[in-house]
Amino acid sequence: MNKKCLAVILGIIFLAVHPGSSNSQSSSEEYDVVIIGAGGGGLSAGATLARAGKKVLVLEQHSKVGGYMTNFQRGPYSFEVSLHAMDGLDQDGMTRMTFAGLGIIDKVKPIKLDPMYRAIYVQAFA
Repeated sequence: MNKKCLAVILGIIFLAVHPGSSNSQSSSEEYDVVIIGAGGGGLSAGATLARAGKKVLVLEQHSKVGGYMTNFQRGPYSFEVSLHAMDGLDQDGMTRMTFAGLGIIDKVKPIKLDPMYRAIYVQAFA
């Protein structure tokens, strides 16, 4: 799953639990929770709290949500900022459990990737 797809999914999650949300909020409204930052963590927290019945406001300074799960264009090239792959989508994985808890696991189609790298740790001192 690429970042653009994940950002769209997270946006869908937020809109699913906030169907009446808009950009113009009255300053007199009260919220149970205000979340600063609409990255993956902020959107997940906001969606989880909203599904639990809390009135949530998520604030983001950027023109789009997703935080590090975004990309940008330079000429004909598209660059991912950070997220290249996501783990935890196997049967007992934490990401799968989070998506299931948010009610979106049936909307996600994981693609198994070949390993991108291998880490070898050498114990320097015994």
